[in-house]
Amino acid sequence: MNMLAQRYRNGGRLSDLMSLIHDSRPRVIRSSSLPDLEPEKTISEVQNSSSEVALQSYLQGLDQLIYRKKLGGGKPGQRVRALIQSSTREALLRLGPRGKRDLILFLYELELITSDHSEIPLVGADLSGIDMGWAMLRRVNLSHANLETADLNLANLGNAVLSGANLRQARLRAYLARADLVGADLREADLVGAKLPGANLVGATMRLADMQGIDLSGATITGADLSMANLSNANLREANLAMSDLSRSNLTNADLRGADLSGANLFEAEVDQSQLDQATI
Repeated sequence: MNMLAQRYRNGGRLSDLMSLIHDSRPRVIRSSSLPDLEPEKTISEVQNSSSEVALQSYLQGLDQLIYRKKLGGGKPGQRVRALIQSSTREALLRLGPRGKRDLILFLYELELITSDHSEIPLVGADLSGIDMGWAMLRRVNLSHANLETADLNLANLGNAVLSGANLRQARLRAYLARADLVGADLREADLVGAKLPGANLVGATMRLADMQGIDLSGATITGADLSMANLSNANLREANLAMSDLSRSNLTNADLRGADLSGANLFEAEVDQSQLDQATI
């Protein structure tokens, strides 16, 4: 467990811990300097549209939720979890791109949104357009989050949970080994050179995605929509593409050795017979 997570679970206050991970001037307003409002009111009545004030107000409300309901180091009950989730989603709606990045990195550092410590569900959270380039987000849980047009280039998303996420037109030239992308929407996403060995893409939609040189070796991609995707020079060794739609896709120079293409739709796909001879049809 990292230092921030340890301090949080030992009773550290979220508003105090925030200053430890900011890469610029401290932005935290201490709770004692503001009125003592109910958590729901503190979060929902943020009037200033700036990301900084919205973030500070959200952290205040989260502090109050945790301390007043004595959640401390344990997981919140169902009612409080729902309240924290709705408060987080509202805060993200009010935050600009930089504020969203700060908040996600902060919650991640506290291990509140990782797959093994998902205390704050981000289902349906609006992270559209967020810039998470170069971020370390291994095992992050962003299931069913809205990441449309997000910039995740060069991020480390190994073992991340992105099932059902909206990643349409996202920039995703990232490390996604063994990531869970079941049912994710990756239409028109930029996955050029991305690393997804062993990833789970069952039922995912990758229509018109740019996947040149992508590494999908050993990935499970059954029942997925890859129609009109550019998979030229892709590594699809040992990948399971059974029952997938590869119609009109570009598979030029793709490595299909050991790939399972049984039942796949290859209508008008750009692929040589020599490539198919190395796969299971």
